[in-house]
Amino acid sequence: MKRGCCVKPKFRRCGPFLAGLAVLALFCSVADPSKALTDDQFWHDANTGLALGGFDPVSYFADAKPRYGMEELEHVWQEAAFRFSSTGNLEAFMRDPEIYAPRFGGHGVVAMARGNLSAGNPSVWAIVKGRLYLFHTLDNKLKFERERAVLLEKAEDHWKRLSN
Repeated sequence: MKRGCCVKPKFRRCGPFLAGLAVLALFCSVADPSKALTDDQFWHDANTGLALGGFDPVSYFADAKPRYGMEELEHVWQEAAFRFSSTGNLEAFMRDPEIYAPRFGGHGVVAMARGNLSAGNPSVWAIVKGRLYLFHTLDNKLKFERERAVLLEKAEDHWKRLSN
């Protein structure tokens, strides 16, 4: 037996895999089953407290695309910090936040239709009948476009059940 020799692990290629899992964990929301959701509970980044990844919720409607909000124009609503790109957008949100806040608390619509919680990606979104919906992936958005009515109905049912 040689002294100072070490055994090389067979799992050297696991590094990128484990790093990928860590990144995935940052983007996935894991619900605590001991806590019921409420209609006003929003997914937000646990590290920053920001809803929508810092995007301005009003910009989805006013500009037809998400714009980053500014730190100095931050407003906490329903335990989540929302940022705005202009004072006008902040004022509009404060007048009626229910209009601009993402439906299902920012959780992905397709996952919600399956009865699961999954953090919605603020860069993958749609406005349907005046409501902002987020999707976890582009594939989920494409599925939603094909099966909108069924998925919305199922998502609403699951959201009500999870909220009770």
